[in-house]
Amino acid sequence: MHATRPTFRRLLLSVAAIAFSLPALLLPSPSQANTPATAPTTQPATPALTPPPLLAPPVTGPQSPNLTPIIQAGHDIAVIPISGMIYGYTLESLQFRVDKALEGGATMIILELDTPGGYVDSAMDISRYLKGLTGQVDTAAWVHPEALSAGILIAAATQQIVMAPASLTGDCAPIVPGSDLAPTERAKFYAPIKTEFEDSAARNGYDPAIFDAMCRLGVRLYLIEHTTTQQRRVVNQADYDVMVKGRPAAQPSNSANPFGEVLTQVANPAVDRGQWKPVPNLPSGAIALDGRIHDGNSLFTPTQTVAQDIGLSKATVADLPAVAGHFNANSIQRLNPHWSVLVGYFVTHPAAKGLLLVIIIICGWLEISSPGLGVPGILALCAGALLFGGGLIVGLADLWHILLFVFGVLLIILEVAVIPGFGIAGILGILCVFTGIALVGVPSFTQNAGAGQYAKPGATSEVLVSSAVLLGATIAAIVAVGFLVHYLQKYPRLNKLVLTNDPTPPSPTPDTEIDFTTEAAARPYDRFAPPSDAPIDTNDPADLTVPHVGMLGTATTYLRPAGNANFPDLPPATAELDVFSNGPRIPPGTPVRITAVEGNHITVEPAKG
Repeated sequence: MHATRPTFRRLLLSVAAIAFSLPALLLPSPSQANTPATAPTTQPATPALTPPPLLAPPVTGPQSPNLTPIIQAGHDIAVIPISGMIYGYTLESLQFRVDKALEGGATMIILELDTPGGYVDSAMDISRYLKGLTGQVDTAAWVHPEALSAGILIAAATQQIVMAPASLTGDCAPIVPGSDLAPTERAKFYAPIKTEFEDSAARNGYDPAIFDAMCRLGVRLYLIEHTTTQQRRVVNQADYDVMVKGRPAAQPSNSANPFGEVLTQVANPAVDRGQWKPVPNLPSGAIALDGRIHDGNSLFTPTQTVAQDIGLSKATVADLPAVAGHFNANSIQRLNPHWSVLVGYFVTHPAAKGLLLVIIIICGWLEISSPGLGVPGILALCAGALLFGGGLIVGLADLWHILLFVFGVLLIILEVAVIPGFGIAGILGILCVFTGIALVGVPSFTQNAGAGQYAKPGATSEVLVSSAVLLGATIAAIVAVGFLVHYLQKYPRLNKLVLTNDPTPPSPTPDTEIDFTTEAAARPYDRFAPPSDAPIDTNDPADLTVPHVGMLGTATTYLRPAGNANFPDLPPATAELDVFSNGPRIPPGTPVRITAVEGNHITVEPAKG
């Protein structure tokens, strides 16, 4: 039902738009034809009939905050949370949930932002997508509890910003973690951000100086008021000198560092010169000497109180009912990401990747140490599937990551099973496995830059952090494997993980009489021989029905080190045993000799002579 109502409404709006456009064919003035008497209550149908474009055309020129887009009351609101790092998949998730909200009849989209920032190009794509929704649905941003860096770039693209108590926004300077950008490089990164912010400010009635102070140092902010109209604006020091002090506008210099210059943004000397005054008393009751609200010594990062004082935030709202009340909504609902997306975010966290790698290594070793496919092998496969599957779901893993990992595993198997010794194939396989896992959780390593490509700022550092965590996890897994090797045969509960699920009885002593024939017949794959140093009576048939030191047989599978061997001196039903090589890998068909029998752990070596 909800999906059919928008379609019917769009059809009515289309008919109305056609009816209102007919006078344009007869009247010479297009402005008269586009302003019928009922225009205030009728919306154009064209934007509603076409999907929102990804890139919206920019709006040029300054715009007064008094022209802030008006959001009508009575909306059906869909709140879409955006949390964590901003990257490519964030846009895909947003588009999916916006489409779902529109199909459900939502007439307003509110982004609930809780993000420390992210990639600039991804934030700019989201910003342009939101601007493309203009005319189809109203938009707003709810900073709950922070929208820093890329988060404020997204929030500025909406028609209105509201903030939660104890919230924060701003701090949007372009950075490359681990490096200090030269002035030219910083200006290169800042230029598209500046353009995007100016476009958002012009569209949505924000003062551009606010965003400029968030992106670079040296920009002082002042709250001023027109002496006649009482209109208030936030301006930088260059505009302040013209609009308040009546000075001539500063001219651009020939400085080699234009990124550091602060020029007028909104002042019109012919009209504004000396016509404004500072506002020392802020709405919150705070005092701003000479109207200055930011000294420029740091990046502007306002709280909800400061943001509301300067008009960046329109209200402070704590929860969904307060949001609904502020916008006077008919209904409000939150569209959370699917649970699989949350799992994907969790498993691609560096700490979770490290834990999964430990599971893969330990379970892989246990599987190699025992014949057949058992529980450890299944656990290792599940851990790998969870890691790469979660990454694919949230767009933090590519197909070539999986192929690199699989190729590495195949090289390791080839090295262990076919190639004697351990050489290039094994080392290359380990590197491929390690690299494939390290890259999961790191957004696409390159981004478009005109005709070429370059590494995303911060991508290299994320790869290094991921690699460091995985290196620590590998060391922890190796230590764990060493622990298992040392203690596996001493504790029955660990012992049975490799060969059998039956409990291991106490080792017999020379004074204890045990019917090994009965034991072997009752449990042919769980025989417990006397200690290796116990004497063997070759004239006693019972002793010849159990494996003992010196017994000869033939390897029936590859021993690397675990495998199977056949001992013809044993009864046919129990002649095939699970054994371990005491060192070198032993190919099938090789004569072997038992060197030790400890519980159900039988060690062999190639027979000599």
